[in-house]
Amino acid sequence: MLSCHYSLVMEDKRYPSHTLDKFQLRFPDGMRDRIKQAAEESGRSMNAEIIHRLEQSFESSGVPMDELPTPEQAREQAEKARASLQVQFRSFIRRELRSAIERGLDSADIDLHGFFDVESMEDAPADKLITEVIDPVINELRQAGYDPKVHDYSLVIVDF
Repeated sequence: MLSCHYSLVMEDKRYPSHTLDKFQLRFPDGMRDRIKQAAEESGRSMNAEIIHRLEQSFESSGVPMDELPTPEQAREQAEKARASLQVQFRSFIRRELRSAIERGLDSADIDLHGFFDVESMEDAPADKLITEVIDPVINELRQAGYDPKVHDYSLVIVDF
């Protein structure tokens, strides 16, 4: 009889998350680990990371694809893209560092062409890419005690 009483009490105690839709997924090999790693790097739970990434994929500018966004909308979209790019770039650098560590190296030569081609960009976008995406991640490495050396923003050598 105690178990019946317990189940009634549990049914009455509902959290907001209990009212949300639930959906089970089957991940390909390694996907769960990648989500876990991304969640840790962004400071979110795995669920929040998945929701964040899904929301990003569905975000639209509110402007039909066959119309140009207003300059304000274009600036907002570009700013969001750069913020997302910084998270992706941070993950790229961390993967490359881990790879070097796992191979027993004491430095990592990270070819940024494996992520993007800064040289093909016009000067103004490249400057924003450097100041808003690359430099903050390089500074994070320095704060963590690494010694990154940037060569023409096409190669980063990280000594550890």
